Amino acid sequence: GPRGACLATPLLDGSLRLGEELEALFRPKRWADWLFVPGTVVAVEPARSLLGKKEYLYFNVAPIYKGGGGPRFLTFKKYLSGIDFLQTVPGGKSVPKPLHSSYSELPSWMNEHLNHSGFTFVKKNKFVLDGLSIGIEVCLDHAIGTLAAQEDHNVQLQLIVSAGMSIARGPVVIPQGGAVFLTDGFGRTEFSSNMFGHGLQSVRRHHSVLYDTGPVKWSGLHSSLQQWLGLVV
Repeated sequence: GPRGACLATPLLDGSLRLGEELEALFRPKRWADWLFVPGTVVAVEPARSLLGKKEYLYFNVAPIYKGGGGPRFLTFKKYLSGIDFLQTVPGGKSVPKPLHSSYSELPSWMNEHLNHSGFTFVKKNKFVLDGLSIGIEVCLDHAIGTLAAQEDHNVQLQLIVSAGMSIARGPVVIPQGGAVFLTDGFGRTEFSSNMFGHGLQSVRRHHSVLYDTGPVKWSGLHSSLQQWLGLVV
């Protein structure tokens, strides 16, 4: 297809050292009170169907790091979007465009490998860190409401990692006065406190469904980078 993904096996066997390099960046004690979600990694793994036909398993995973050498987590995106895949380069290997609406389930061998790599799997879009209950969604999962669909979706902090998403386009599950943050690869950062407590209620505006999140504060990539540099330099 016109867009591609990393092969899963090199990511797991260490020939691609992305995870180690990211961990080294966040290990210094100066980041001990920070939580990092450095985007997502899209991966593909060749497989065989029951009939022997060659197929591909597709995955989209966000690594989560507590700075200062703290815990590490992995959360997997559920719903597939056409903009998830990297642009291929001339002469590069490519795989067929996925035809499914959801990402693949992890095969048992990959599940076992990741469990022994020091990462903790995020289950049902929730994890606990330092006593804080955190919900996380990747892009389209927020618009579809994967966290809100969980039987127990009560969290103290809601995180959205995306490219082309906004807080109001999906349900907000935090209690009134809580915190939901969105960081977007297209250059927009958003914050809402669910001021009126109606974040699970949707309204229709201009042929789109939006959620009553109350006021949303935002900043562009340039100003966010300036603020970050002012804090750490």
